[in-house]
This record gives sequence, C-alpha cells and structure tokens, in this order.
Amino acid sequence: MTLAALRERFGGAGRNPADELELAKSCGDTLPYRSLIVIEECGEPLSELPRSEFARFEPHPYLAAGAQYEGASPFWVREGVLFRLMAAQELLRQRKPNWGLKIFDAYRPNQVQEYMVRYTRNQVAAERGIDPDSASDEQLASIMSEVYKVWAMPSEDLALPTPHSTGSAVDLTLIDSRGEVVDMGGEIDAICSETLPNFYRSSTDDYGVRMHANRSLLNEIMSEAGFCRLPHEWWHFSYGDQMWGLLKSLQGSRDVAAIYGRVADW
Repeated sequence: MTLAALRERFGGAGRNPADELELAKSCGDTLPYRSLIVIEECGEPLSELPRSEFARFEPHPYLAAGAQYEGASPFWVREGVLFRLMAAQELLRQRKPNWGLKIFDAYRPNQVQEYMVRYTRNQVAAERGIDPDSASDEQLASIMSEVYKVWAMPSEDLALPTPHSTGSAVDLTLIDSRGEVVDMGGEIDAICSETLPNFYRSSTDDYGVRMHANRSLLNEIMSEAGFCRLPHEWWHFSYGDQMWGLLKSLQGSRDVAAIYGRVADW
C-alpha cells in the first residue's frame, strides 16, 4: 500500500488516524506501514535525561529483569527529544503546577528488545502452563501474538529499526505535586485492552472519566511539544522516527521523513 492510499484509507475526513491505525494494529504489526516513511538520519547525539529535571522509574524495570545494556542507558534520548520533553513538562506545569513527567524507558538497544521479547514470551507461556521451548507452532504463534501487542518485533533491517533503538521514543507517565504516580487506568507494558489510549473514552462512571482525562492530559501536552502517541499504547510517544512520520502524514503533513535511524549504525 502506498502512503497516498494509506492516507485515503485511514486519514479521511472525520476519521481519527490514530483510531484507524489502532484497528490496523489489531490485525498485525504496524511495520508494513512504517516502511512507507524514509529515514534521513540527522546524526543528532544521544543525551541523558537529567535526574534534576525528570523523575525516573528506578531500578529500571528491564535492568531488573536481567536485560544487558552493555554500557548504554535506558534514559538516553536524542537531543531534540530531550528539548521537547522539557517543553512538554513546562506545558504540564502551566496546567498542573508542580506536576511532572516520570520516565519509564527511552533508548533500547536491539539486544534489549530481543531479550524483553523472549522474557515476555516466557511470562505469557508460563501463565498458560506451556513450555515455550516445546510448544507447538500453533501455541507459539498464539503466545507471540500477545507479546507483539506491546513489543515491536526485533529488527536488524536498517530501513526498519525498532522505535526505541533510534533514541526517538519514550515511555512515560505523570506524577502529581507529591511525586506520586498519577493513576492512568492501566500499567505500562501490560498486555490487556486497557493499554489502548482511548479505552476509557466512552466511560460514564467517575473512575473511567478521570482515567480518560488523565490520558488526554498526557497526550495533549506531549502533542503540543511535537510528539505523536503510538496508537495502541497510552504511554509511548516519539518524535522524529518512522512512526512519528507516519502519523504526521496521516494527519495531513506532506513529504515527511524520519530524522532518526538506529543509533548504533551512524
């Protein structure tokens, strides 16, 4: 499918591109759509997210699970991403004084992506009472379909890097004036329908209305700072990668290219 055809299908009048792509994701990985966006690497370096500016989830959850970063840090992002995160936090504080952003994960080398896919595969298999190493093809396919709901398929293709391997993507949430994590109605990396950003949109009970408002607040300040939200995860935002370029294209921008490719390859 061409980008023009994708715009016609998912970006038509009255349609929300993110909602449409959310449906597409349920039928398979977004990788075929991301491939429509070319990468024009800008060579911007990685910078560490300063502790003085942002709260972090520590110990980092993937390090705690045994992932090896080999000298890299999960709290690195491209300089342009750092600049926009600081802008997003300022926008948040204009609306919610003394609130802030709390970073769950950012840069993720390929070996960490591969490790966490295997780790999650083993978790899902254990929940089903299955040994993944002796599972049937059908069982394994079912397990992996769950895994890929929250993990991008590892890729060695330089033209199709995983988002976090580019330093462009960040998983994050909100904290209130007491430093407490704001309830968003679902855990980061959870494999369940509550991960969908608009899961609570039609809720009429007080809790659901509040959860949708919290998610909307996060999306609004991040979008105003230049990020795009991944259509099937309320916590994942990126700037400058192929997914960002794809969503910008569906929103009407023309000739959008990704400016960040896989970090280790330039």
